[in-house]
Order: sequence, then C-alpha cells, then structure tokens
Amino acid sequence: MLPIPIYPPIRFTHPILSPSSWLFIDQKDSINISKYLCDKIDVLRHFDAKDVHSIKVLRDNHGMYWLFYNGPPRRLAKGFFKLRNGIGLALSKDGVFFVRSPQNPILKPSFYGWDSGYLWKCSPLKVGSKFILYYGAYSRSGESGIGLAFSSNGFSWIKYKNPILVPEAEKGEKSIGSPAVMYDKDRGLFIMLYLIKPLNSIGLAYSINGIKWKKFERNPVLSPLPRSFEEYFISPFCITKIGKIYALFYEGKSETKKDNWRIGLAYSDNLVTWSRCSRNPILEPGPQGNFDDLFVSDPSVVFERNVLRMYYGCKNVSHVGYGGLAFFPLQPEFEDYFRIKGVEVNVKEVEANIQTDGIIYKGWRALSVFINSYSLGSITIQTLCNKSWRDYDEIPLYPGKIIDYTVSSEGDIISGVRLKFNSNVKLTAKWTIKEPCYWI
Repeated sequence: MLPIPIYPPIRFTHPILSPSSWLFIDQKDSINISKYLCDKIDVLRHFDAKDVHSIKVLRDNHGMYWLFYNGPPRRLAKGFFKLRNGIGLALSKDGVFFVRSPQNPILKPSFYGWDSGYLWKCSPLKVGSKFILYYGAYSRSGESGIGLAFSSNGFSWIKYKNPILVPEAEKGEKSIGSPAVMYDKDRGLFIMLYLIKPLNSIGLAYSINGIKWKKFERNPVLSPLPRSFEEYFISPFCITKIGKIYALFYEGKSETKKDNWRIGLAYSDNLVTWSRCSRNPILEPGPQGNFDDLFVSDPSVVFERNVLRMYYGCKNVSHVGYGGLAFFPLQPEFEDYFRIKGVEVNVKEVEANIQTDGIIYKGWRALSVFINSYSLGSITIQTLCNKSWRDYDEIPLYPGKIIDYTVSSEGDIISGVRLKFNSNVKLTAKWTIKEPCYWI
C-alpha cells in the first residue's frame, strides 16, 4: 500500500500564513510592532498585502520548513504591472508557526525582459547545500515562460538569464507555467510537470542538468476529466516519488463556477499514464466561516513519519487569500498539541477568554482531549455542530490534574473541537484523533 493519504484530512481554523495587511496578532512576537501598525495604515507598501497564494513548502535535513509563496500582481494601467509582485519566504521550526523573511520579496520581476510583468507559482528544490527555484513568469506584454534562479542560502537569489522553458505554438501551447519539479535519483533526471494553456492540461519535460529541458513528444500527459471537479482546468503543483510510484498533487476546477478550485491526486509509474485517486478531490473548502471556505488550491506536501502534511493556498468568501495546513494521518490514530494561533499549548500560561484553534475532523468518529494542568481554573470544550460552535462540557482544573476526555462525532453531527479558557491557567493540551470512517 502506498504511503499516500489513506485517511480523511484534519484541518485547522487558523491559517499558517496571512496577508501582511491582515496579520493575525499572534505574529507580534516575530515582527516589529511599529511595522505592524504601518502595515495596517499603508497596505500597498507590501508585495503580499491582502493576498498570499501558491504556497510551496520544503523541509531541509535540519528540520527547518521553508515556505515560498506569491503576492498578487497589481496593475498600474492596462497591460502594465507594478514591480511589487514577487516571491516571498517564511520559515518555521515546527511547520505550523511561520515567520516571514525581512528580505521579502526574495525574488522580483525584472525591470525588462521576459519576466518583467509578474512571477507566478514556483517550485523550490534543495540539492546539497544549494537552493534551486523554478518559477512561472509573464512579461509586461503578456508572453510567458518558466525561469530558474539559484541561491546558496535561500535568501539571496541569482536568476538564470533566459527562460528554461517557453511555449511552442505548434504544440498547442499559447502559454505555460506552474512548474512542479523534482529530482529523480533513480533516473538521474530532473522531472517537470507544467501547465499548458489554452488546453488547461499538464505537460511533461525532462532535464539532465536542470537547465536544458526536453518536452515529452506526446504532451499533454494529463487533461481535465469530464463530469468531475476538474472538468475545465487542471494544473500541477507538487510531484514526489514513493518507491517506484510518482504522486502528483494538483489543483482543478469545473467550468460551472469561477472560484471552485479543489485538490486532487494522481499516480503513475512512468509519468505518462496517470491514475486518479478514487477519493478525489482529496481536499475541499473548509466549513462556512473558516479562512478557506471559498476554495483550496496549490497543494504542497511534506512526508513525515506518521503523517502527510499538506500545505495549500486558499481564499475565504471575502476573497482574501491565505496559506493553510491539513494533516493526512498515515495510521488510524494521530496526536498533536492544541494551538493558539499556531503556537503549541505545551506547559503554557493562557489568559482567560482565549480559545484554541479549532480542530476540524470530519470523517473521523472520535477525538480525545488530553489535559495536564499546573494550576487552578477551568476550561470549556467546544464543538463544531451544524456550522456553529457550541459549549460541550466545562471541566474544572487543579494542579496535577490529568484529563483524558473523548468527544464522539455523534453521527457526524460534531465535526470539530476547540478549547475555551474560562480563567488564567497553565497547562499542556493535546488531542488524539482516532477511528477513521473510511479508507481512501
């Protein structure tokens, strides 16, 4: 059996990355307060104001999570783009609480040439101690291509002078972009899947050195699927290899709505013939009122010992873009800490009237709450029922008290859990998910 999502995803009510002008206050410890206030007053000062998208995460050998993302392009006038779009970087030690680089954007459009319009979706790799970044781009006149940049530290980048891949009209390519790149050690090749327009399909290319690429002669290798969530448009975003099988995580949408992106998964043993996951789409928008309740897209995955982390881009119904995280457990039981706006509740002092981030576990039958208390006080377990949160049970606390409390799904009526602190307390709070309802 493949170590690919086989159990339903667990998601959160708090994003891992927000637009710079919509910062959650939990980031006050990692930014200068005067800068935060300035962001709120002058949002146009920042390339990622009001929207972040195209989340791409890699984990290095030291356990550091590197999150690359895009800010939205802005027009000064028709056909001309401000040079404030670009690619940003945020870092994290735990893969949940991310801090932006003060050097953002780390890669900007050129002042002239093929990538002078805006940069659009990237694919980072770390080879040894060096970073490689493939990115889609447009010129100010609208021509597209895929570019390449190099870095020794992940912060300062040098662009390769020319695009490494360009559209070929004779092959039906009016424009290309959205590169998903991996290095296949077994073949000794760099492999790229990329978006082809107007076919709205996925093409394949190979390279020995990562610079000179050869396209597959019979592109596209994956096209929209009629009568499905991806019947109009599909785009690659993350490719990985498990054993001898390639796994492609991609985004797709139907023609019936403008913003109904969902996330799909496909497998292949040869990169040419692909089989879609029977549970597609494997990730859909979150519940009403969540930061991702309009659409989800741009999947990026990191495999760990007992879980697949999926980072994704998304928007809420107000059309504000965020970065989200979903856990796909690889075993029928999984645990983690409750978090308050991304920070673990682990021997932590919490003020009264604070709530933890919600854990949304639709598709699982039960979630257990484990509390180790170091002080007097009380907490209330709240559950998500029919799109709204309600009080489920109040629990008194005292020093040394240990609680192991199971919340049943009650026939899918309950789909989420969070904690509310009724008084100032010091505690450790963990949750354990168990009893999945189905296999993928």
